[in-house]
Amino acid sequence: SHKCNAICHALGLRPLATCDTDASRNGIDGEEGLTQTMPSIMERVPSSIPSFMERVPSNGRHLRLQKYHGQTNEPSRIPVAVVPKGRVTDHEAMQVRIVESEIPAEPLPEGAVHLEFAKMHLEGCFHEEPDTFAALFHLRLAAQVGHRGALWIVAQLYKGIECADFPGVKVEEDHARSTKLAKVAADHGVPGALFSLARSAATLVERKVYYERAIALGGGDSAWGDGLYQLQHELAEILQAGGEGLEADPASAAELWLEAAEGAMGEGKMKLWQKYNTLAEEAQACVE
Repeated sequence: SHKCNAICHALGLRPLATCDTDASRNGIDGEEGLTQTMPSIMERVPSSIPSFMERVPSNGRHLRLQKYHGQTNEPSRIPVAVVPKGRVTDHEAMQVRIVESEIPAEPLPEGAVHLEFAKMHLEGCFHEEPDTFAALFHLRLAAQVGHRGALWIVAQLYKGIECADFPGVKVEEDHARSTKLAKVAADHGVPGALFSLARSAATLVERKVYYERAIALGGGDSAWGDGLYQLQHELAEILQAGGEGLEADPASAAELWLEAAEGAMGEGKMKLWQKYNTLAEEAQACVE
């Protein structure tokens, strides 16, 4: 940690949001030195700063120059009202809430720092006792800037499920908010969120989409029912039956069951291998 200086400002670095307890053990006081600084695409490099040039070796004797600054893509911004700059008071930290519409499509690097701050508070790195309040503050900010793991953790907390890695951190249950955050987490490719929404989304059409994305990721732990062959079987059942605006597709169901059978055989699940092959034959019979 350090005081923000002229170099930080010249490089367009965004002050990392911190709360009072983050700095209390560091002896950081005063308006100028309240926070650490992290690079972020939230801020534009000031136009008055000349473009940086990066020397890239070409053939051993010549160097070609490549522009580092001046990209055509606009950097993502998050309002200060959502993710504050610099130090905030404990009272202000208590007011921080996740705004789903402001979560960036691409996670920002500072999310990992916020997550580590949250862990440090629970390990008593800033105080003798774990500080669940400060941990929740950083956990929320990590989710706000798109950190995949934090998004799913907070979604689970709002569902009333405590995270083993963040013991004692709780929020008031809000299943509507949990669902919204789970959808954002799924859009960011979080496996747990995809598995959950594949089984709980409001419509079969939505469930099909989440199953397909979960399968494309290769599934998860079969011990928890999230193995690839298990997901393939579940989606095949949906496609075989159809309904609720989803047209039955026995041909695709048969293909999924055959793939599931191979996966089950690979794990030595011979009864499942036999079951999936039988279901595939029945689905193929519907096609014929």
